[in-house]
Amino acid sequence: LEAFRQLRTNVQLGSLERPVRRILVTSAVPGEGKSTVARNLAIAYREFGRSVIVVDGDLRKPTQDTLFGVTSEFGLTTVLTGESRLADALIDVSVDAKGLETLARIEAATASAVGTGSVALQQDGIGGIGVLLSGGRTANPQAVLAAGATSALLEQLQEQADVVIIDSPPVLAVSDALSLARDADAVVIVARMGLSTRDGGARARDALERVPNVRLAGVVVNDLSGLDNTRYGYGKGYGSPE
Repeated sequence: LEAFRQLRTNVQLGSLERPVRRILVTSAVPGEGKSTVARNLAIAYREFGRSVIVVDGDLRKPTQDTLFGVTSEFGLTTVLTGESRLADALIDVSVDAKGLETLARIEAATASAVGTGSVALQQDGIGGIGVLLSGGRTANPQAVLAAGATSALLEQLQEQADVVIIDSPPVLAVSDALSLARDADAVVIVARMGLSTRDGGARARDALERVPNVRLAGVVVNDLSGLDNTRYGYGKGYGSPE
């Protein structure tokens, strides 16, 4: 998880003037590991003591249900269509975020010492991440994600968590990610060694930069030579924005 702690830190340090609350994770093409990066980044933020919600915005090939080991007939699309309430669709998933129990004890002791009587991390909520699944297939995913209702829902989710991480489809495969990018404070691009190409990374970057006010945080380089598939690197290497 150390690589994702570094990624979390770099994203935050790269945006000191405006706090990053909504992070879009995408890639140029399918198979680069962007969904796994989104999940693990969420765990890194939760471990740091931040409340986190993960949104599966990949309405074509959703995978966060498998990655988190949860199922639900409700999700993003059912909330947007009014078929379900957000409270019913949002799943609280317990994850192993080491260090949270210690952090909770420290905050409890501090609250007691200053007489506030409040604790930021409740013991019964330790390790929990909110997950909003895709909610099922729709005939026109791009139109759904571009709708004002989606922007409003993301704002609502931001009110409920410190950080909202959005897993989006690949940029070059479909245009869905461009619709979601406008509502993100930062965009992280995932590139897999042996699959990604410099041209593909550049085209993905150029497409995202055409979105008004988009902020490219950098590139996660996945599956580096000599490392196993669960390790990631972060930096300004392949295809990264200058």
